[in-house]
Amino acid sequence: MHLLPNILFATLLGSAVFWFSKNVGKIRRNILLGRDIDRTDNAPKRRANMFRVAFGQSKMQARPIAGILHFIIYASFLIINIEVLEIVIDGIFDTHRFFASFLFGAYDVVISFFELLAVATIVTAIIFERPTLHFGFVEPVQLAYISAPPKDNCGNNCGYC
Repeated sequence: MHLLPNILFATLLGSAVFWFSKNVGKIRRNILLGRDIDRTDNAPKRRANMFRVAFGQSKMQARPIAGILHFIIYASFLIINIEVLEIVIDGIFDTHRFFASFLFGAYDVVISFFELLAVATIVTAIIFERPTLHFGFVEPVQLAYISAPPKDNCGNNCGYC
């Protein structure tokens, strides 16, 4: 009877992994419907562009405030996934604070940092939701069109107007 919660958790986790894998398979199948293109030319240039877009977020240079806010959310996402991993491990193996034994006294500091990142993420999401902010300037600072892009003249966002 003591193992029942762990077994239920592992069963639900296995079901979630199965469902996720099935959906990944569907996405993979759809991607493989595309045709191959020879992209072996300019490999260094393509690689540099990939790193600039994927890791550097090229929009950060054009919109530094949006770049900083994006970095806060990105860092929060990565670090909070470590906490989710700990929750999964604790659920399967019936442990409590699995990573605490590896981090010793720093564990409480790390958990507090997670809480600060959560608050920073909420504040950042609120700022992202609001497309313009006034920082004491005469003109509002345009951050990004996260919630809704500007409409065309016809109102349909067709790109032809």
